[in-house]
Amino acid sequence: NYIMAKYFQIDNVDGLELAATERCLEIKDLSPHNRSFVLAHLGRVCLRLGRYDDARQWLEQALAASDNPSARNLLRKLDSAEQKTHEPPAEQQK
Repeated sequence: NYIMAKYFQIDNVDGLELAATERCLEIKDLSPHNRSFVLAHLGRVCLRLGRYDDARQWLEQALAASDNPSARNLLRKLDSAEQKTHEPPAEQQK
């Protein structure tokens, strides 16, 4: 699963990457650590695509599956990205 996710990340085909990574969740014997990695990767892809609600959902699930520093860092990036989208342009702040 890790190799497949990394392959698609390098290939950088977002829709295919999401589909392939979601397929990894279907693996029945996925350990909590590996499940957390897959969920965090889904969150990373959604964040990159600007799909913030989906990203938050995946990242919160990643943290629920296992303590995942990557998921915590991505949630911080997501919070920052969401704040930027809600800030008015500099001319309107005056």
